[in-house]
Amino acid sequence: MTLHSSLRYLLVLALAFTANATYADNMRGFFLGGGLARLDVESPVLDVDTELAEVLVGYKHNAWMGLELRYGEGLKSEKDGFKFDHYYAAYYRLEAVNDTGRFYLLAGYAETDFHIQGSEDDFSWGAGIGFMLTPKLNLNFEYKSLLDVEDLRFRTLSAHLDYRF
Repeated sequence: MTLHSSLRYLLVLALAFTANATYADNMRGFFLGGGLARLDVESPVLDVDTELAEVLVGYKHNAWMGLELRYGEGLKSEKDGFKFDHYYAAYYRLEAVNDTGRFYLLAGYAETDFHIQGSEDDFSWGAGIGFMLTPKLNLNFEYKSLLDVEDLRFRTLSAHLDYRF
């Protein structure tokens, strides 16, 4: 286990132990999270898989109204002439929530920075499921179409934790 992966596990444990059930309102309010994603980049001449680290911050007013901002950064160096630097995204978040978990949809805009052709931006969308580990801490799994322009397709599968304030 490397120092980098050890720090990730420490962050997950720290978030888990700081969850306070007394003032829980997982259905609305501010949230902060982070996690890891697997990025698949496809084009007629390119097929690359790489990893990303992601952070997110958002606000849920109710199940129908939520906003989320994300930043993701590539974790691997150049592979097959391709290097993914980072992305920024803003999403409208629609979700169905019960006492155990949530299903959510993301629709928004993403801008990427990568080295092969430069940077691109376009419509971005995704879907995910989340499970409430404590009344304030959630574990989420999602699929995201980060970008789809011309012949380039950026898809992610990710897992992240978020903490509701």
